[in-house]
This record gives sequence, structure tokens and C-alpha cells, in this order.
Amino acid sequence: MDSKPDPLHILFFPHLAHGHMVPTIDMARVFARQGVKATILTTHLNASFFSKVIERDRELGFEIDIVMIKFPSMEAGLPEGIENISSITSQEMGYKLFKAVSLLQQPLQQVLEDCHPNCLVADGMFPWATEVARKVGIPRLVFYGTSYLACCVLDSFLRYEPLKNVTSDDQLFEVPGIPDKIMMTGLQQAAELRDPRNNNETTVVLHKLLEAEITSSGVIMNSFQELEPAYVQHYRKTLGRKTWHIGPLSLCSNDIEDKLERGNANAVSTHRVEFLRWLDSKKPTSVLYICFGSVSWISPTQLNELAKGIEASGVDFIWVVRKTNKDEEEEEDKEEWLPKGFEERMKGKGLIIRGWAPQLLILDHEAIGGFMTHCGWNSILESITAGVPMVTWPLSNEQFSNEKLVTDIVRVGVGVGAQECSKWMEGKKLLVAKENITSAISRLMVGEEANDVRNRASALKWMAKRAVEEGGSSHSDLKAFYIKGRQCTHSLPKNIHHLFLSIIPCRFRVFKATFYRSLVFTFLEYSSHFLFVGCTNLKNTEWISRQDPYVCLEYGSTQHRTSTCTDGGKMPIFQEKFTFSLIEGLREINVVVWNSNTVTYDDFIGTGKVQLQRVLSYGYDDNPWPLQTKTGRYAGEARLIMRYEKAQVTSPIYSSVFSTHLY
Repeated sequence: MDSKPDPLHILFFPHLAHGHMVPTIDMARVFARQGVKATILTTHLNASFFSKVIERDRELGFEIDIVMIKFPSMEAGLPEGIENISSITSQEMGYKLFKAVSLLQQPLQQVLEDCHPNCLVADGMFPWATEVARKVGIPRLVFYGTSYLACCVLDSFLRYEPLKNVTSDDQLFEVPGIPDKIMMTGLQQAAELRDPRNNNETTVVLHKLLEAEITSSGVIMNSFQELEPAYVQHYRKTLGRKTWHIGPLSLCSNDIEDKLERGNANAVSTHRVEFLRWLDSKKPTSVLYICFGSVSWISPTQLNELAKGIEASGVDFIWVVRKTNKDEEEEEDKEEWLPKGFEERMKGKGLIIRGWAPQLLILDHEAIGGFMTHCGWNSILESITAGVPMVTWPLSNEQFSNEKLVTDIVRVGVGVGAQECSKWMEGKKLLVAKENITSAISRLMVGEEANDVRNRASALKWMAKRAVEEGGSSHSDLKAFYIKGRQCTHSLPKNIHHLFLSIIPCRFRVFKATFYRSLVFTFLEYSSHFLFVGCTNLKNTEWISRQDPYVCLEYGSTQHRTSTCTDGGKMPIFQEKFTFSLIEGLREINVVVWNSNTVTYDDFIGTGKVQLQRVLSYGYDDNPWPLQTKTGRYAGEARLIMRYEKAQVTSPIYSSVFSTHLY
């Protein structure tokens, strides 16, 4: 009798910032629920933020644990207890923290040698992790906790250097080489990117990050296909990246306890959940939630202007304000950033939480009708999964790119008009005026525009949840990644990386790494056969008679069209067969449904994308695929039966670990 194979073992190494740690921990939990042995590497202080939720997962039988390493505070000149970006209070302290992070290379290598994981998933902020993984002979995967769009925009800036062609920092220019027409200014970029020499320390680091990404074994993204399909395609096909999207990862936190403690279990206390009773007293979608993340710093002058804008809007609100130093807790009554008498006037209408708050729990409450956000990617995804539209106020870096996705592409947000990338601790500068703040809040919370934005947000919520269910785009990518990793562990002898290191000369190490990656992630190219069964719950475009649907399928340059299902209405049946020759790197089919109209032009019903990862892995897939209108609303489902005769069919153990639960 064959012994049960060892589980795939992945070591996860998050960056030391809440915005990076939270999705990485979610990712480790998601993989553990799929039968992976997940090990999280971090420092002692940072482990305390999420150790409770990991312990609960262990009690449920999942193989997940934490390995802790000492943070080199003394070596970097930092005081004890400063191990996270959210704890720094000056730019000098920030430089020292990043120096300390760079000293973690040797501890990481030692842990990899001791734990023997099959691969390393390290945050994109650790460019040196690729080389460390190569030294011990395992693949390194990059994890990016931001959008595909932001990654594509950054690549464009580094590749084309568009700021060299503008005459002033406030001049609009089109971001070159990306799918959509996106206009930005130099002021919306970090000052270092505006350096005409383009060779400062920041750009050097960015180029190192890009080089480490390209030479890694692939990129894992906390996003989903339906949210930014053009940029997933651009990142994969045009930029040539091997990538898997497995988000929104926040959906792995399903129960109240998880949502309450997510990100900072140490901060949970009785008075911090009193806001739930306050929210229960409010009408549905009547409250604006305001939060700018765990790291963003806003000047007292700007906070004062924000308070005036909130008051002028007249909406109910719950406002989370980050503490910037320990003395604030003792001197809340001396705060100068609030207008005089503000809290007294807002009593009953508004609630201010100083410090940390359980954001998932707040956003999920039915009273929340909008979210004013700094456009950090975690916040955007959490708002989308809750179906809450946004008031966007980007502050720095890729947040301006993320805003474009929210306001211009999927159109589930309204901007306050932020035009300049703010500098940390920059003093009294005013970036957004009260009138702009009031206008954006009013547009999002009341009136016809508010209803349209809220409807689109609701549709995106449905698509996000569908993405992580069995057969969804993110769940399919998750399984595809898992299967490739398992095939690697079965097909390669134990410690094969040591064999490579011993027989391949140093000058061929790059070839070795490429060859090793190809063993981990390879597709066989043959033809795949499709039976287009039909559609269900189609959007109705006819007012008098029954509509006559037909379907167009597009894969690369190959196109097929079904016959017209006369009087098919909302439930047409086609039962037509097609064959596509598989194309390297192209793993989705575009589906467009039309209503045939003999009098005028044909009516567009809906469009969707069929993901091929499952059929290529298992040889069969009969899942339904969602369709959406041009405005992102639900338009029905398409049903295909797909077969792939040359699939690398897995043993029964693979099927058993993938349950149909929502992660």
C-alpha cells in the first residue's frame, strides 16, 4: 500500500506592515484550508497580531504554524518594540526600520534550510528573497498586495519614463502602454519618481523589485479576474508574467471573531465594539465610514478641514483616526485637529474611534452606505466584498493608480479631487478643501448618482464572492497553483535542488533556476473541446416578444458563433460543439451573448470570461460562468462542458482537498 505523500509545504514571509501582513496571513490560511502545510515567518512582536486566529485554525485541524525570528532592532539603531511600519514616528526611524528588514536575509536562509519548504512566498518588498531562495534551491513566488493595474502602471513608469516628457509636475499625461487611457500628473507620483535623473535611491530599489519579480517563479496577486480583466491579461500576455490571482483574500474571514481580530487581535476590547450598537441604531446605507489605513499620516490642518467637510455634508459617520504617538491617548482632550465644539455638535450623528478598528466588521454592517478611503488595496477589496461604494482620497504611491480603477474603470467610487502625493509628516499643508470633501460625500450618499454607484458596487460584491467559490476564477487559479506545486514534489527527487547546485557550474546558475521553474510550472499544449450547453437567467432585452440569443466565443484569433436560439428568452439551449487549439499563456475564453434583431442592430446582453485552468488540470469542467453588462451588472450565466484529453490528471488526493466551501 502506497504511503500518503507529504503535503505541499509553503513558507510565507510577509513584510512588516499591517497592510502587507493581513493579506499574507489570509493567504496562508486559504492555502492551509486546501491541504497545504503553511508556515508563516515573522518577528515575535508581529506574530502577536495574528497568533489567535492561527491557533483557531490549528484547532480546526489545519496544518498552519508560525516560526518567529529575532528582529535586529539594536543592529539597526531602533528602540526595542519597533518592529512594524505602523510604529514609526519619524522618517529617520523609517530608514532604520528598512535597514533592519534588510538584515533578515540570513535568518530567512537559516529557516528555509531548517524547515525544508517546497517553495517560498515572500512579499514583493523583499527583492533579495529571490536570491535567498535560489541559494537553498527552492522556487520563490512574489506576493503583491496591490492591484494588477497598479503593477502595470509602475512597469510603464519604469519602462517608458513618461515624466521626462512633461514640462511641469501638474501637466496631465497619458500613462503609456496600458489597456485604458489613464491620465495622471507628476504631482500624483512620489517625488523620487519625478527626479529627472531617475537614478535616485527609490528608483534603484524599484528596479531591483522589478528584477526580482521577473527572475522569480511567478507572482501571486490578491485580486480577481472580474475586477480588472484587461490588466490581468496585460500583465500575463504583454508583460509576460506568470501570475495567479486568488483574491479577495479577506473572504476567508467568515465569522465574527475573525473579523473582529483581523489585523490586530491585541487591540480588541469591549469599548471598541460599542460602535456596533451605535450602527444598529442607524438606517440602512445611511452612515459614511471614514478610515485612511494603519500607516497613512494626515496633517492636523487637513484633518480639521475634513471634519468641516463632514459636518457640512450632514451625513451620519463613523471616523477612525490613527494615533501618531503614545501621548495622544492621554491627551485626547487637547486635540487641536478638531474644530471647536465638533464632537458636541455631532453627538448622535457621528462616532470617532481613535486608533485601530475592525474594518471588515464595520463595512459588513447594513448601516454603512459609503467608505471614504485612502485607496489602499486591502481597503478597496474589503469595500468591494461588502458591496460598499467609495469616496476616494489617495495619499501616496500606487493609491492614485488604484483610484483610477475604482472611479474610472469599474465606477464604484467618487473622488474628492486629490491631486498631489502627500509626504509623510509634512506639516500644515492643505491638500483637499472642505467644499470638495462635502461635494464628494453628497454625490456618493444621496441622489441618482448614488443609486447607480451603489448598484454597481452590489454587482461587484456578487462577482467577488463568486470568484472564490468552487469553479470561480480565483479558486481555479488557487487550485492550478496547488496542482503545479504538487506535481513538482512528486516528479522531483528529494533535495533535487542540492543536486543542481552540485553539478551545474556557477555561470549556469541562471539556467538552472529557469529549468527548475519550468519543472514546477509547465502546461502541455493540445486541443480542447467545448460543448456550449446554453445560458440561464439572461438579462431580457425584449419588451414585447421573447428574445433570440446567440453566443460568440473568442480565443486568441479564433472565433466561433452559435446558431440563434429563436425564442430562447432567458434560458436558451444551444448544445453546439467547438474545438480550440491551446495557445501558450492564454488561459481564458471571451464569451459574448447577443440578442438577434432583424429590424435594428443586434442587442448586447452580456459578456464573461471562461477560465481554462480547471479543464487543463483535471481534463473536465462543467461549471457555469457569470455574465455581466457593460456597466458591470449581473446579466446571467453561460454553461459549457469542456474536455481536455491530454490533461495532467491528478490522483484522487487532489480532488479530496478542494471542498466547495467559500474561502
